[in-house]
Amino acid sequence: MIVRRKGQEMKLVIGGLKNKSQNSDPSLISLIAKARHLKAKLQDGAVSSIKEFAEVNSMDHGDAKSLMPFAYLAPSIIEDILAGHQPAELTAVRMKELARHLPHIWSEQRQLLGFPI
Repeated sequence: MIVRRKGQEMKLVIGGLKNKSQNSDPSLISLIAKARHLKAKLQDGAVSSIKEFAEVNSMDHGDAKSLMPFAYLAPSIIEDILAGHQPAELTAVRMKELARHLPHIWSEQRQLLGFPI
């Protein structure tokens, strides 16, 4: 058993048992959706820069810039988050804290974010 913090609450994580319930986190899903939207707009030429994307979407330039690493998350991480199977301690705030350290290698991303490899 491990006690983990998730935002303001504490969760008891019992090792060896998979969480059968879905705990979708709308904030995490929104973070990934915004990142993928930014990437798509840059790729199709709808916006020419992150700064322009931020202006069009009424965002702070720094916030828009910090989305880019999440546009390159491992597909398995995205699937797990959409299914609500993310680690108990993984929140949107925690993801943003880790953005600068997010590796390019998918297995290393899973490890850093607390997903089983």
